[in-house]
Amino acid sequence: MAGPATRSAVGGLLALCLAAPLLLAAGAAPPTKPPSTWPGCCGLPPWAEASPLTAQRRARPGALSQGFTYIVGGSPLRHHLAQTGQIPAAYAKLRNPLAPTLPNARAGAAVYEAHCASCHGASGRGDGPAAEKLKPPPAQFGWLTQIPPSRRDAFMAWSIVDGGKAFGTAMPSYKGKLSDAQLWSVIGYIQARLPTSAPAAR
Repeated sequence: MAGPATRSAVGGLLALCLAAPLLLAAGAAPPTKPPSTWPGCCGLPPWAEASPLTAQRRARPGALSQGFTYIVGGSPLRHHLAQTGQIPAAYAKLRNPLAPTLPNARAGAAVYEAHCASCHGASGRGDGPAAEKLKPPPAQFGWLTQIPPSRRDAFMAWSIVDGGKAFGTAMPSYKGKLSDAQLWSVIGYIQARLPTSAPAAR
């Protein structure tokens, strides 16, 4: 039978074991969560809000019968998957690691000018000089306000990295063409310019 000294030693060891996780947690730095959205960052002018059938799109053969595709542009299926949270697992948990700062937004603007403006346009209406020949036309960025903020990073990374081939659009894949810093800076830049008058879906 264990004596009082043995029982005391065992009790002290047990108390130390139970307390150790609490002590470690108390000394650890609080977890940080990178920002997942940038709207309103940096004083940038907002994109034009997505609007039904611009004159350019109405003039296309079959435009009126194409409905959603010619209003918003891009892939209706991909838009639906984003709105309903059906983003591929490889992208679903991605979040922008860059802080919403003016230098990061300026870096994203440079990427946008080099790779995106020719199709998506200076105001995000999908009416850049190369858009005229694309069917379906490029997406309007104002539509992104309809994606819950928690899904925007994942959706945009998926769209940019994979491109639109699987959805029948001309959006090129930028896999291996953009560095991580370029990818996230342009995602942040596009989000920073989202219109704020339309409430985001929850």
